[in-house]
Amino acid sequence: MTLKPTQELALSTDIHVITAEINAYKRIAGEAIFEIGRRLKLVRSAQSTSDDAGERTLAQQREQAGGWIRWLTEHVDFDRTHAHRFITVFSEMGDVGMYQQMGLRALYEITTLPSEERERPHTVPSTGAIKTVDEMTVRELREVKAALKAERERADRAETAVTVAEDEAALLRETLESVREQPPHIEYQTQTGTRPGPGAKRPPEALRGALSMICSRGAANDG
Repeated sequence: MTLKPTQELALSTDIHVITAEINAYKRIAGEAIFEIGRRLKLVRSAQSTSDDAGERTLAQQREQAGGWIRWLTEHVDFDRTHAHRFITVFSEMGDVGMYQQMGLRALYEITTLPSEERERPHTVPSTGAIKTVDEMTVRELREVKAALKAERERADRAETAVTVAEDEAALLRETLESVREQPPHIEYQTQTGTRPGPGAKRPPEALRGALSMICSRGAANDG
C-alpha cells in the first residue's frame, strides 16, 4: 500500500516542533548520502579473490546481478556518474560532520576542492561575500572553484617564467665565463706592397717570418 504523506501524517502546528523536525530530516538526508556512498563503494570494490568470505560472496552476487553497472541501473536506479559522486563524497569526507545539512551536488563540489581550501573562508566572486564552503550554494562553490583554478594557473605561469629567466641568466653567466677564460685572439692581415703603420701591433717573430716568406713567393710569382 502506498502512503500519502499529506493525508496520512498529521503535521504539528507548533513552530518549535516543526523546526526540530526539519533539522532532524536534514541530518537524516546528510547522513543518508554518506551511508549510500559507503555501501556503493563496498559493492563496487568487492573482489572475488579476497581472503574475506563475505567480500567474495558480495562480489559473486554483484556479478550474478549483471555486474556493477547493470546492478546500479536495474536495482538501485543510479547511473555511473551519480554513483561516483556518492562514493567520492564518502571517500573524501568519511562522515557527515559539519556538512550534514547539504545535498549531494554541494557535497561533491566541496570534495573536488583541495583539502586545505575546504577549511578556510573564500570570497564569492559574483557577490564579494565571504563564506565558508558549508555556507555556499552549488553555484557559489563552482564560482570559487573556478577562481581558485585561475589563481593556480597564474601562479604556475609566473613560476615557469621565473624558472626560464633563471635558466637564461645561468646560461649567459656560463657563456661570459667561458669567453673570459679563453686567450685573446688576434688576426693579422698583410697585403703585398704595404707596410704596417707605426702604431700597429707587430706579430710574433715566428709569424712574421712565415708572412715574409709568403709575401716573397707571391712577388716572385708575379714577376
